Amino acid sequence: MKDFDRFNSLSAANDGPAAQASRPMRARERTVPILDTMHPVPGYPAKLVVFKMAASRFWQVRCWMQGRSYRRSTRTESLRLALNAAKLFYDELIRQHSAGGSPQQPFAARCCRAGGSSRLPCGWIDPRPVQAGLSGAG
Repeated sequence: MKDFDRFNSLSAANDGPAAQASRPMRARERTVPILDTMHPVPGYPAKLVVFKMAASRFWQVRCWMQGRSYRRSTRTESLRLALNAAKLFYDELIRQHSAGGSPQQPFAARCCRAGGSSRLPCGWIDPRPVQAGLSGAG
């Protein structure tokens, strides 16, 4: 009976403070969104969000569409500009999916080819060529 009481008083090796001290808590991966920085884009579906992650100083945009998650860098450190880039990204996804395809190239490459101005950072679309492209001109 003494052995049984002694056995019950022992804690398992993977329980309690001894296990926590021997196994350090792993930090979140560098590419996982920082939860405190998640911001939905106002006026757009809740599935469109901008966030920061430890691996980049830039805001990232993520959108879930047709069973797939799309994520791109906005290449800006400003939340206001990141929200505008997220709207452009969402509109681009809608255009790509309505045309029957899914985006193959990085967002920045498509923007530069769509008539981006040399005065704008790479990845940004000058609004005038985009609007002209939507109306069928060009």
